[in-house]
Parts: sequence; C-alpha cells; structure tokens
Amino acid sequence: MELKTNVTIRYCQAIDRFIKVRVFSDREIEHLFKSTKLTGKRSYQQLVINTSVVNYNDNILKDILLSNQLQGKDVQWLEEELYQLCIKINPSLDINRISITIEEPASPENLFLLEGETEKDSHHVITSLERNLNKGVVGQSDAIAKVVHALKRAYTGIKSPDRPVGTFLFAGQTGVGKTELAKNLSQLLYGDCKKIVRIDCSEYALPHEYSKLIGAPPGYVGYDDGGVLSEPLLKNPESVVLFDEIEKAHSKVHNLLLQIMDEGFATDNKGKRISFNKSIIIMTSNVGAGEIAQVEGAIGFGNRKAEVDHGFKAKQTTNALERIFAPEFINRIDDVIVFRALEHEDNVKIVEMILGQVESRIEALGKTLTFPRGIKQYLAKKIDNSKFGARPLKRIISKYIETPLSDCLLNCSFKEAEGIKISLKKGKVTFHPLSCESSTSS
Repeated sequence: MELKTNVTIRYCQAIDRFIKVRVFSDREIEHLFKSTKLTGKRSYQQLVINTSVVNYNDNILKDILLSNQLQGKDVQWLEEELYQLCIKINPSLDINRISITIEEPASPENLFLLEGETEKDSHHVITSLERNLNKGVVGQSDAIAKVVHALKRAYTGIKSPDRPVGTFLFAGQTGVGKTELAKNLSQLLYGDCKKIVRIDCSEYALPHEYSKLIGAPPGYVGYDDGGVLSEPLLKNPESVVLFDEIEKAHSKVHNLLLQIMDEGFATDNKGKRISFNKSIIIMTSNVGAGEIAQVEGAIGFGNRKAEVDHGFKAKQTTNALERIFAPEFINRIDDVIVFRALEHEDNVKIVEMILGQVESRIEALGKTLTFPRGIKQYLAKKIDNSKFGARPLKRIISKYIETPLSDCLLNCSFKEAEGIKISLKKGKVTFHPLSCESSTSS
C-alpha cells in the first residue's frame, strides 16, 4: 500500500492568504516522527508546520517577513496561528493527543553490523577494511587510507551521529577506480556490492529534474512514485549513495546535498524525513582532467616522477573544483580525494584480477585454464598511457581471451579436452586443447 497524502486549501486570517495544507493518514503520521528530535512544544509545532504547510520555509515565511505582514508580532505568534490551523485539519497531530514511539539510536559499535554478526565481527570489518580494499582496488592506497580514516572516526563515535557516516568527493580521470572503490565499500561494509543507490547526475542538469530525487510535488506526474533517492533510503538506510559526475548536476542538487551533509537528513515530497546517518555519500568528478591532459602534452610529464605528477594534478583538480562548487559545499565534505593515474604495474595487477575471474568461470564448466608467463604484461601494455585509465582492459581481454575461448568451447576438438592451454608466441595468442596426458607430461 502506497502513501497518498491529500492537500487542502484553507484561508489563514493571521496572514490574510490561502495556504495549502497536507492532510495526513494515521500511517503517514507514524512516518513523520521517525528520526526526529523534539526538545519541547515549539520544536513540535515547527515540525507540524514544516511538514503540513506546503512551501512554508521556501516561500510563505520569506514573503511574510519581507512584506512586514506581522505588524509588530513575532514569528512565534505566527507559528502558533499556523499550528492551530494545521491541527484543525489534522486533529491527530494535536500535541495533547499525539504519542511518539522513540527508537534508541544505535551505538557507534553497531555501525556496519550485518545480520547474524556480533560486535566482534563488526570490529574486525573496520580494522581490516584498508587491507581488504587494497585487494579489490589497485593503485589507490592513499585514497583508500583517507576513506578508512574517516570511517573509523564514525565507527568509534568521534564523528557526529546525526551526519552521514562519511561524505567523499572522488576526483580524477576516468577509469582509475572511483566507482570500483564505492562498490568494494558497499560489499565489505554492507555485505552486497550492489547495495548502492547510484545517481547519474547528467540526468539532473535542468532545474525541474531535481524533484525526481525526492519525489514530484503534489499534483504533478510521479507524485505517488516517490523519489529515486528518497525511496531506496527509506527502505534501506544502510547504503552507499553514489552521485556520479556531480559537476553535471544542477545547483539545486548541490543545495540538497549541502543539507544532507550538514544536517544528515532530507525531506521528501510527502513530508517524510529521510535520514542519511547510516549512509556513506560518495560523489565522483572528472573535473580538471581535460586541463591536465593539455598541460601534460605541452611540457612532457613522462620524464618526471609519478609523485611530482600526482602533486601537480591534485592541485589542478582542486582549483577546478573550487571554480565549480561553492566554498560551503566543499567545506562540508569529509575528504576531497584525487585519484592517481594508473601505471603499467597497476594495469598488470588489474589484468591478473580479471584473468582470475575468467579462470574461475572456466573451472565452473569443469575445465582447467593455463596462461603463459608473459600474458599479463602483453595485455597490460596495450593500454599504457591510456586517457581512459583501466576501462579498455575488459574490452581487450574480451577480444584476446574471452572471445577465442568461447570459440574453443564450441569446437569439437576442445569438447573432450580436460582443459585449455593459452600460448603467446611472436605477439600472437593461441589456444590448445589440454588432455590429461599432455598436462602430466608438461
């Protein structure tokens, strides 16, 4: 059953205008007070007004203050008048009738605690996180260390419990492991590499597209569907939220993120409060990559040390980010991490990982697969100095290894073979059936 909030228009004598007020069902009222901190009567009244009166903070309050309609009365008087109007429409929200169920917040030690695990397991996950991330993400040990340090602060309770577990901006050229690190974090911390809420920011470049994140306003198409960001977080607050190519999003999306990073929550189109205090927020960006490529071509960075290269690139990237994003946006991010360009040795390790996956799939078919000694170097050299990072590697391995392998498996001479032997001679990759006798003799 989906929640369908109705809206009614009522005249408010205190401000001499008609206002839109939401009418809540009992089930919706239960959702209003989840993850809500109330300190007294006024904070309760403010919550009722903000969730009930449509566009109260954005338009109505600003207009009233600018037009001096209060005539000597203060904002607290206005809140009392609006609150009385809201509870006339929603009697169940009367402070004397409401009963709020309070959930005890999870202790810091319970962060990253999966179902069926103990606190000891959770402690092991966070202490071994850096080592395990380095196994899955190649060539980015500095970036991984910064991410892990921020997550340790959250786990131990040093970080504010109301804010997201961690907020990061991953910058650098394409294909260096930014998204891969997000997937590995999701797998290691939340038990599923697909437990990612992925937002492609190129789809939110226009002002009106921002509403797709938290849901369309009442009366607009898609109101009942919920937001592509808010709905998954309501169902599963323990997630990695990935904003891909954040620089392409409209400034309204940046403002929403500003609220989430600062306060740890957002309010959806039905007035429900979406908490992000158990989520990890990651933004990726390719900003500065074009300028760096031009400079490298002009002054020949190939003759300089990789450490010097990375220092220059990090500075160029930071300058480019500061031109695009407001200072208050960048200052609320836990860490802006510039990823290193991959070197030949990194590409060799990635080839080894992908070939290991291919070998596992062949073994699942009941056959063995053997590679020649130089195959990793041979494949890695084909993308050295690539402006696309390691992205072309999967395509190259598909061309030189996977496609010929599929032909072999369909070939009659390979069907009876115990395995497949790959050879590399004079720059050519060849495939041979491997019988039991030949494998023992070799």
